[in-house]
Amino acid sequence: MREFVRLNQQLGVDQAKQIVPADRARAWLQLAMMRMLPFMPGTRNVMEKITKPVREAANAPTLKPYAGRPAEAPGSPSAAARSSAGPRPGSSRS
Repeated sequence: MREFVRLNQQLGVDQAKQIVPADRARAWLQLAMMRMLPFMPGTRNVMEKITKPVREAANAPTLKPYAGRPAEAPGSPSAAARSSAGPRPGSSRS
C-alpha cells in the first residue's frame, strides 16, 4: 500500500501544478488548447497520455490473495437452486 499512497500523493501535487496556471499567459494557453482538442487529430492519444498517471495510481495496489469461500461454478446444483428459487420471503422485489 505504500506505493499506492506515494503515487496518489505525487499525483495530487502534480495535478495541482497543472490545474492552477502560474500566470495569465499559461492560463490562456491551457484554455485555448482545451478548446482546440476536439478538432485536433490524435485526440485519443493525447487523452491517454494525460490520464496515464491516474490509471497507474489507481492500479498500483497489489493485494495478497485471501483464503475464503471458493467461487461456485455457474452450473453447480447450489447455484442453480438459488437462481430458480425466486425472491426470498421479505425481499422488496416485485
